Amino acid sequence: TNTLAVREPANAPFALRQFSVVAPVTLTVTGIPAAVGLVMPPYGTQEWPSGSVINASAPSIVAGAEGERFRCLGWGGVGSVPVSGSTTQLTFTLIQDSALTWQWEHEFRLRVTSSVPGVVMTDVWWSATAEAATPIAPETFASGGATYRFAEWRVDGLRVPGRDGDVVEQAKAHRTCRCGVMPRWAHQGESVDDLAR
Repeated sequence: TNTLAVREPANAPFALRQFSVVAPVTLTVTGIPAAVGLVMPPYGTQEWPSGSVINASAPSIVAGAEGERFRCLGWGGVGSVPVSGSTTQLTFTLIQDSALTWQWEHEFRLRVTSSVPGVVMTDVWWSATAEAATPIAPETFASGGATYRFAEWRVDGLRVPGRDGDVVEQAKAHRTCRCGVMPRWAHQGESVDDLAR
């Protein structure tokens, strides 16, 4: 017979209960190149009971300062975490000390506009490790009964490639937080140099 006597609390159930005691293991969550966004489990090192099922996730896009953002490329793992993956979610069983690293791509916005409305207006996101390229400008454009021709690109207010260079059809910018690339248009009969002054 059961010789245990319940003393505190007085209304505790008399039946025996069984449970397992397991050793704790750690999960360390980091981000490359930085700990970006709100991820689950959160960044840092936490202890979990061995055998815990972990549902990990990260946002696809995290906004940064004006004109920049971070895009999740996937994750890498050590221990119970699978070695790598290209998704923003994963599930694994934690049975040993492990590490999960979220991988982020730093991107900048290239904003392309035109001095004559309707030619081009678009935002394109480019990796910080790549060159950003504008669309190719058309040679002529008709608007409001007038015909315009391409004159120049301006990147952040500066003419590309410059007044002494040839007029470009395509401009590139390197890792600029915000590029305002503006195609300039002149009425037929005006010179590019007249417009650029």
